[in-house]
Amino acid sequence: NPPSEWIIKSVPELRIVDDALWQAVKTRQTATRVTLQREGMVGARRPRYLFSKLTKCAACGGGFILSSRDNLRCFNNIARGTCANSRTIRRQELEARVLRAMEERFFEPIAFDDFCRAFTEELTQLRLTHQAGLQSARRELERIKREIQQVVDAIKAGFGHAELKAEMDKLHARKETLLALVSSGDDLPVGLHPSMANVYRTKVHQLAAGLEQENQEAREGTREALRSFIDRIEIPAGNGLLAVTGNIDAMLRAAAGQSISARQSVGYVGCGGGI
Repeated sequence: NPPSEWIIKSVPELRIVDDALWQAVKTRQTATRVTLQREGMVGARRPRYLFSKLTKCAACGGGFILSSRDNLRCFNNIARGTCANSRTIRRQELEARVLRAMEERFFEPIAFDDFCRAFTEELTQLRLTHQAGLQSARRELERIKREIQQVVDAIKAGFGHAELKAEMDKLHARKETLLALVSSGDDLPVGLHPSMANVYRTKVHQLAAGLEQENQEAREGTREALRSFIDRIEIPAGNGLLAVTGNIDAMLRAAAGQSISARQSVGYVGCGGGI
């Protein structure tokens, strides 16, 4: 039958998976396609180890890769001879130290209290500026509406010049911009609470324990969650401390249980420490 004669009926009770899982899969597929386009097949592969692709040489910025079964070394040092960092570190040692840094060094109580205070102060200032901008936009919107009516009245009176039509188009464009701004309302992030630091550390501890699960899919989900907290791990020459830089946006979301775009809205780009 042609499509116009099809009879379509929703039967949600026959679904194999629920909406949440379906959307999660579609989101993952979209992210994979984007990665394929940006980095190719190699970049889109699932990381083999917990912190694969996140380990970088502090001297040259190149990748720290497996030079043998369990030892990590600078790629530019062993393959190109362009870097003097000849340090070797076992993968298991690196993973243990980074996990310990995530539990102990990220969101230290005193430092996080200072962060919360600075964040709240800046967020308050942003809210004041945002509200002032909304009030100004509302006033301008009323003025634009009056000017549009004046142009309409002029056109009705017989003054249909090209200049008036161009002015009308300009006023309507500005009106749409102002309407979008006014309708956006207050979309700034919510404030932070010092207890979030404890929540974050508890979640990291639970995730780290989850790496020992027998179920492979559960382990993969745990690994991805832990990896999302890390932007990069820099390995210096000699016996220097590893520099672990965290993704504060992901950590705040995990601690708050909701979307908080601190990095985009306020400008904090990360946190971390050496271990």
